[in-house]
Amino acid sequence: MNREDKNKLLENKEFILWLYTPTEDSPWSRWYTESAHNRQLADELREELRLLPLANPAVNDQVRDRIRTRIQTSISQRQPNRFIKVLKWSAAAVMVGAAAISMLALNGKKTVVVGTGQQLSVVLPDGSQAKLNSGTTISYNTFLWKLSPKVKLEGEGYFYGKHTKGFDVATKAGEVTVLGTRFNVYSRNDSYRVHCFQGLISVGISGQKDKLKLAAGQTLSADLKNNKVTLASISFPAPSWTTGEFYYDKVLFKDVLSELERQFGVSFENKERFDSLTYSGYFNTKNIDIAFKMTLQPMGISYKSVNSHVVLSAKE
Repeated sequence: MNREDKNKLLENKEFILWLYTPTEDSPWSRWYTESAHNRQLADELREELRLLPLANPAVNDQVRDRIRTRIQTSISQRQPNRFIKVLKWSAAAVMVGAAAISMLALNGKKTVVVGTGQQLSVVLPDGSQAKLNSGTTISYNTFLWKLSPKVKLEGEGYFYGKHTKGFDVATKAGEVTVLGTRFNVYSRNDSYRVHCFQGLISVGISGQKDKLKLAAGQTLSADLKNNKVTLASISFPAPSWTTGEFYYDKVLFKDVLSELERQFGVSFENKERFDSLTYSGYFNTKNIDIAFKMTLQPMGISYKSVNSHVVLSAKE
């Protein structure tokens, strides 16, 4: 469904009210039966609004307080008819209010996708910045930021700048709470790495209750598949990938191949044959041929390239 069509409907209060309390005599009920397109559009919007994070305590309390106040006033005045009208008004107000919040939440959602061979910097709602590596997706909501500041990350991002308020970086592997100013988060497949360059951060790992705090100069690496967590020290001032340089120390070679694919927009054939290998070394993104020589040759791997397709084989 076209997002523009949906947004136009969400701006119509009568439509929102009908969506939650449909009546047979409503023009929107007739609109709903006119075509399969209209029915699908309405059903999708109803589901979108239902799934949005409307359970914010401040919002819910405000709505409940409004209803409670109206009901108490009606009871004290001993006017049954008025009491019924107030209940109907309150229910409608809740629906319209919730729908309005949903609409704002929808319009406030931002998603940034970084393609292969690219890096991109974004400014977060608090004024701080995030530099995103190739093959990374980040999303956040500008409307809900003050109530629940959170960034969802798939891939790798370097977060820096002045934070007016702490926020969370949520990944499938765990969650990082910002207590400092400069840190890097890597979350791909079963690998999860967090580096703190300045300040202090709190790192959570999926499946573990306790969080670990990392100070400047500390790094956490987690192998989720084998449930292994390693803490170490770092001496570099910022992640090297932001300048197109990649350093490795005894990592699975398949992770190196995946990074080469992201940085140069290529695909490797037969790479699963080398999954068990470990690699220590370096490559940069200045020249693809040099990068291949620095990574593939030391591992005894030859290759043949046809455009962006690269066939790997063991050297004879």
